[in-house]
Amino acid sequence: MVFSQNFPDYFDGIVAGDPVYDLEAIALGEDWGVKAIEAITPAPIEKLPDGSPVLYPALPVADQNLVTSAILAACDGLDGTIDGVVDNLGACWAKFDPATFVFPQTGQPLQCTGAKTATCLSAAQIDAVKKINRGPRNALGQPIKAPASMAAREMSTMSSSVIPMTAASWRRPASRRGKSVRRPRAPVTSR
Repeated sequence: MVFSQNFPDYFDGIVAGDPVYDLEAIALGEDWGVKAIEAITPAPIEKLPDGSPVLYPALPVADQNLVTSAILAACDGLDGTIDGVVDNLGACWAKFDPATFVFPQTGQPLQCTGAKTATCLSAAQIDAVKKINRGPRNALGQPIKAPASMAAREMSTMSSSVIPMTAASWRRPASRRGKSVRRPRAPVTSR
């Protein structure tokens, strides 16, 4: 990608799948997300043999799916088409607040009004989701990188996880890991 940006005349065209441009911002966003999830992970935090923390109990896949469903319910139609894809993130974040969102079909709020259940998220989980989606901040609360975090960019495609930047960093015991791995595609160039 760097070569194609610096020497575009060397190519007749470029076909690239899932190109990554700002690895520094992505790494910072992932670290920020992991810290937000680690802050709400019940103590004591289990460790893998290599010392990596097991953080998935703080926001398991079922809870991530609740957030995904809420975002789709609030934002999918903002571009005029209900297709399972959020195309206008700016409008989505202006409209969607996970702390106040209520599912239109059921009247169930995303944030639990009492004890945590399978149909809602705790206040700590909601705060972690909001922190992740605001992106990395300095001690004064100012954005360190562009305000759209990797989570927000990834949520626009609503892939397997609502918070992929942290899901990729969570460590599940080997017995609970999925068998398939999505591999990045290499850019295809001509000439």
